[in-house]
Amino acid sequence: MLSAPLVLMMLLVMVVPDGGTAMTASPNHPSPRMAMRTQGTIGGSAAKGTDHQSLANLLTFWQEYEMTRSRSDLGQFAKDLCTDSSLAAHVKRGLENQSPWLRDSAGLWLRLYGMHQDGEIELDEEESTRLETTVESCFSIFENNHGGHEDFIAAWYQQACTALLCAMLSGSSTTTLTNLVQVSSR
Repeated sequence: MLSAPLVLMMLLVMVVPDGGTAMTASPNHPSPRMAMRTQGTIGGSAAKGTDHQSLANLLTFWQEYEMTRSRSDLGQFAKDLCTDSSLAAHVKRGLENQSPWLRDSAGLWLRLYGMHQDGEIELDEEESTRLETTVESCFSIFENNHGGHEDFIAAWYQQACTALLCAMLSGSSTTTLTNLVQVSSR
């Protein structure tokens, strides 16, 4: 069985457009810090950032990781995700293009942002700004057309609520996430 961090990292690479640089992790090195860079594409529609179900499912793997690991493991993995240069490059491209995959994976970005804002992970200014911009873009992309289908409205709110529940159940701070859930419900 694959570990939750490895599955999370594998799903994160599915947002790479065709021909992009993909970040992959091996079972021996599930941390993004240990990730290798390879050329290519992964996973059909998910690779094009169009598989909203797979992207939304990132939070399921995060939830499993959060419920089964210590707070120190959780904080280190969250920081690794926020500071990994390969993932940062993917996010930067997503921000430049206002890609829908940001909206579809919003729960994960909201959770990471909440951890940073509430002092559970420390990031440098560039990483902090990128994470804040990512969360702002998740909201603006959603508000632009609500995903193009009425089902996305409930899915959007569910992502925010699940991020909050993860924090609650792990004993983490919920201050920032509570506010983000309230904003996402409007």
